[in-house]
Amino acid sequence: MVVGRSEIGEFIELPAVYGDAIGLLGAGLSISTTEVRIAAEQDVELDVAELVEALTDLGFVRSVNGEPLPDPEANTPRSHFSRLTERHVAWIFSRPMKVAWLLVMGAALVTLAMQPDLLPNYTDFFWGDYVGLTVLVNTVMVSISISMHELMHLTAARSLGVPGRIGFGTRLHNLVVQTDVTAVWGVPRRSRYRVYLAGMAWDLFLMASLTLLVAHVAMSQPVKAVLQALVVCILMTLPFQLQVYMRTDLYYVLRDLLRTRNLFDDGLAYARYLLSRTVAGLRRRPAPVADPTTELAPMSGGRPVSTPSSSRSVPPSASASSPCSAFRSRSRRWCAPSSPSPTASRAGRCSWRWTPRSWCSSKAAFRFSSS
Repeated sequence: MVVGRSEIGEFIELPAVYGDAIGLLGAGLSISTTEVRIAAEQDVELDVAELVEALTDLGFVRSVNGEPLPDPEANTPRSHFSRLTERHVAWIFSRPMKVAWLLVMGAALVTLAMQPDLLPNYTDFFWGDYVGLTVLVNTVMVSISISMHELMHLTAARSLGVPGRIGFGTRLHNLVVQTDVTAVWGVPRRSRYRVYLAGMAWDLFLMASLTLLVAHVAMSQPVKAVLQALVVCILMTLPFQLQVYMRTDLYYVLRDLLRTRNLFDDGLAYARYLLSRTVAGLRRRPAPVADPTTELAPMSGGRPVSTPSSSRSVPPSASASSPCSAFRSRSRRWCAPSSPSPTASRAGRCSWRWTPRSWCSSKAAFRFSSS
């Protein structure tokens, strides 16, 4: 299972039984009573004080024994366009707008079929006699297009009630603009695709609109040349999304479709399983490596479930007897300390910093930065 707070952008992976313990603690049960209930209902001995220690360090606990704890949200950078709410942008992703998008795309395809000379060509990039001026103008247009691409990611997140920040980052040796919407873990799997694909959908819509303008609106030749150059510039950015090894938009689409937490690591694990199964078959022995796909989240995804104040995401996970383990930020593994918390006695009661948009079924936590 995955537990997290969207306000601070932290999500961790826990064994599923810990989710039950968190639910009991959130309902007001003491630590000792929670341990007894878990032992009676699931026949598992849990050190709930250790769990509270771990969650306290992450900033997920509001108070222990009635005493408030420091809230890391105060030191967390504010989300961009915080006043932009779901009611402001939800209409952009409504069904009528999706139909309009399809109509524009269809009309552009028909136009290109009837006027093949409008198909993008590399020569359209050089629309002027002065190469320096041409490159400068094209660079400005690409910068604006990329900014709109990222703004659409943020808008899509806002339409789901998810905060986000636009900034710079790197993909291997490439400097990129990216949108951090880690809190998208707090929405069902199917809804996340809106955030993943919003940027590319905008790029395609803009290219189609420009094609229709050039084909059907009277304008001077220089203006047409600039618009066709913009189409080429946008088209040049789309192949970058196919480089999924750099965690582009399509990487996250594939990861959710395949129900993995990390395409590279889980892909290697599955390859090792296939190799061991093949070798074991030749030797007529059982495969020594278990099928890793049995641990993947179910295809149906998950529905958020409201809990007392949080943003936690819950998919099935490893064995219940394992220690409190987590993936923080960019999948850095972290383990809780083995000693009980000095502030959380076994008779203590804890209140939790949770927000209503909470549980969803994915297998592990991640920091999503679309580019």
